[in-house]
Amino acid sequence: MSYEVGYDVLFLEPGIEVDVQCPVCKENMKVEKSKLTHTSSIVAMGGEKTKTIKNVFKCLNAEKGWHVQAKELLKLSQSTPSSFLKEEYLRERKRIIYVKRPTLEKFKDKI
Repeated sequence: MSYEVGYDVLFLEPGIEVDVQCPVCKENMKVEKSKLTHTSSIVAMGGEKTKTIKNVFKCLNAEKGWHVQAKELLKLSQSTPSSFLKEEYLRERKRIIYVKRPTLEKFKDKI
């Protein structure tokens, strides 16, 4: 499972004391303070040796099937040109987050 910047993982400057909510599920994210890291997977894959110190916020639900589906619905709502579809995507996402269960079989957790 890989984290997606802007959804499952966020990078902020160190020294800032804040609680950060996951953009997908709205629960508080776990913080790793002052971590030496690449801030994008593209930079890391490209072999870039430069790293920066950041506070890294990760969602503890990111690997759960319901969260993956909710993230996909959020992304669809942001990219659709249809206001009707946007509302439908967000409505289903809200229902998934409330019950913490996916609505499609392919997003069910493998236990």
